Amino acid sequence: MIKQKLNSIRKYLRIYWLYFKQYWKTRLVYKMDFTVGFVAQLVNLGASLAFLTLLFTQVENINGRTFNEMLFLAGIGGFIMNFHHIFLFNMFHLEDYIVEGKMDRFLVRTLRPLFQVYADDVSDNNISKLIANSALIVYSANQIGMN
Repeated sequence: MIKQKLNSIRKYLRIYWLYFKQYWKTRLVYKMDFTVGFVAQLVNLGASLAFLTLLFTQVENINGRTFNEMLFLAGIGGFIMNFHHIFLFNMFHLEDYIVEGKMDRFLVRTLRPLFQVYADDVSDNNISKLIANSALIVYSANQIGMN
């Protein structure tokens, strides 16, 4: 039973990877659009970090939390939110698929419809934030002594 589940997960990860590669092939046709979105998200994250840094130049701690602890919390929250926005956000478009009559293309295929809805679109603008938040988690975890 477990082996069958693992094979199924492996199969769907492989299929998702193929969807993902296809999405990137179409997305990178417009390289400048991707680059501008990537940089804009980094600027957005930089402004958030600048605000946090400015705030902690005025106070030593907030409710007992130090600057690095707040960086860690911001990194964890940002990582989870951006992971959701990149890979799972398309779920909010399910209603649009149904109302506009586009759901049949998922229903006639042999793959599970919900998987296809998730795999249909990737929000790549948040990838820079996901990478930056990962670095923020690693940096702040080292600063506060987490192993």
